[in-house]
Amino acid sequence: NEVKSLYKGQSNVLKWYNKEKKNHLNWPHDPHDFYEKHGWSGFSKLVEKNNPNERHFLPFKDFKNEVMNLYNGEVNIRKWYSKEQKNHSNWPFSVERIYKNDGYVGWQELVGKKKEE
Repeated sequence: NEVKSLYKGQSNVLKWYNKEKKNHLNWPHDPHDFYEKHGWSGFSKLVEKNNPNERHFLPFKDFKNEVMNLYNGEVNIRKWYSKEQKNHSNWPFSVERIYKNDGYVGWQELVGKKKEE
């Protein structure tokens, strides 16, 4: 692939890509959105670079089970999640983005609460 062949090992793939894409009109502005349904898994994979900081998230079903088991009933679910997420390296900051095609519906459903009418 063109991107991989041009990448020469710069430390931050995202910064390199954003600078380099100005020279390539056929490169998408936001590869995540563009390739999301075609197996996008991050800039490191785009250039086949091992990223020691790359995070691997749980499958949605397992993630949801963990969240439901730990949820303490706090009224503001998003606020609770933001605090709790810091204790779990395999929980994403952006739940909506990571799991939107895997079954995520909303915060109340995520913790097993029925939506109030």
